[in-house]
Amino acid sequence: MSGKSLDEISEKDVGELHSAMTKGRGGRQIDKESMVSDLHRIAQTNEGMRDGTMPLGDMTKEEAAALQSEEAQMSGAGETSAGGVAAKAQSMADKKES
Repeated sequence: MSGKSLDEISEKDVGELHSAMTKGRGGRQIDKESMVSDLHRIAQTNEGMRDGTMPLGDMTKEEAAALQSEEAQMSGAGETSAGGVAAKAQSMADKKES
């Protein structure tokens, strides 16, 4: 996953990270409220965007804002990427509600 932007992360990437972290912890599972869970949600959104199954037209401004918040937290710099998943979701929500 190193070097990938948040909108490029796949569920396969997250699975590999989860496996490595579990192995590094001696087989103990990772808490549900961990960075891996956040990355998993982002990866699901990314893959939904790529395969067209994510209904962004149904996304509310509140849901898009939550996605932007998660993306900003995961970036480490408190920023979202222009043209990324969160930005696209916000744009669709804005168009829907205007």
